[in-house]
Amino acid sequence: MTSVVTWTSSYALVATISSSVGSYGLATSSGQGTTTISGTLSSISNSTTLSVISPVAVSITPANAAISLGGTQQFSALATYSDGSTKDVTASAIWTSSAPAVAGVNSSGMVTGLAIGLSTITVADAGLSSSASVTVGLAAVTVTPVNPSVPLGTSLQLSATGTYSDGSTSNITSLASWSTANSSVATVNAQGSVSAAALGGTVISATLGSFIGSTTISVTAPSLLSLAVTPASISIPFGSTQPFTATGSYSDGSIQNLTSLATWNSSMPGIATVSNGVGTQGIASGVGIGTTTISAAVGMVSGSASLTIANFPCAGGPCVLTSHNDLARDGVVNNENALTPVTVNSSTFGVVASITGLQGQIYAQPLYISGLYSASSKGNLILVATEENYAYAFDADSYQQVWGGSYIPSSETPVPTDRKSVV
Repeated sequence: MTSVVTWTSSYALVATISSSVGSYGLATSSGQGTTTISGTLSSISNSTTLSVISPVAVSITPANAAISLGGTQQFSALATYSDGSTKDVTASAIWTSSAPAVAGVNSSGMVTGLAIGLSTITVADAGLSSSASVTVGLAAVTVTPVNPSVPLGTSLQLSATGTYSDGSTSNITSLASWSTANSSVATVNAQGSVSAAALGGTVISATLGSFIGSTTISVTAPSLLSLAVTPASISIPFGSTQPFTATGSYSDGSIQNLTSLATWNSSMPGIATVSNGVGTQGIASGVGIGTTTISAAVGMVSGSASLTIANFPCAGGPCVLTSHNDLARDGVVNNENALTPVTVNSSTFGVVASITGLQGQIYAQPLYISGLYSASSKGNLILVATEENYAYAFDADSYQQVWGGSYIPSSETPVPTDRKSVV
């Protein structure tokens, strides 16, 4: 009855339907959407809904191919539609070759190798396209480096080289399909980059057409990437010690204390030495005034820190000077290193500075403060109080006055200079 029914489409922009001889009831899509298809005979009619969907992607297989001179390779095209369905469009799509003198392609996707070289085959359908590479005249595939070792946690870029029948070569790393025989040991991505995952060995292969090249990867113990020495920067008093720690970072992301395995060195041993003795590795000793670099090395990997040896008795400050002017109570004045009758003056022996002009006599033991860099370039101050209730601060290195003044209320009277005690 199809040929005697009158056919109509409610929306011709989506689809039309034929009532012509030889094509009765044949719907032809004209756009994406939905239309109602009706068939009428006399006073009787019925209808159905027709949905027209459009392709959203077109793919080509194989993605890459290798053929000999005069050889052929059939490519196919598959359209994917908005509802997820697919259709083979090999016969209806448009096929082109970027280098037709190297590889020709006919209207059904059949490629023929005409000359040694490389060409890109493109398929187009409904405004969408996809491409694949074809290599003509390939004779062998090799992978380099050959049988490399890769530390655990690191990666290695492999290369695939194609050798042609005329002896020429080209880089086909991006054209080959990469695979690993054991992904638990090492994985490889589409660009030939290998990632070491576990100790052991595996074969990595590059395939193009029927040609396969391979190399064996050996995943070795993680390698030491860097060495950090801590504390990174510190100041300590002359004559004291400071332990340093060397921490190694490995290629697998792990860290390890390498203090006892490292070889330690001081760039200025006259300022500070550092021990390599068993049980005392990394302990630095201040033997002079200044700054040195403390370094640790494990193999070819090294790290360093800065150590300053300062001329102050208290690392944390403040501290009070003793009667012998140093915490050791040995009476040593460090800037007098040669005591001979020629160098010693009985009137000035032991004197390192003379400060005059104070308001009143010193009333209490001077206070020494270290580490106060906001007041002194080296951070060393001496605080002095006098009988007339004045307070002074002097730079302990240059002996220049930093500040001074009276801090009693204006209503009070200072203690007289000649008063020896207060009742």
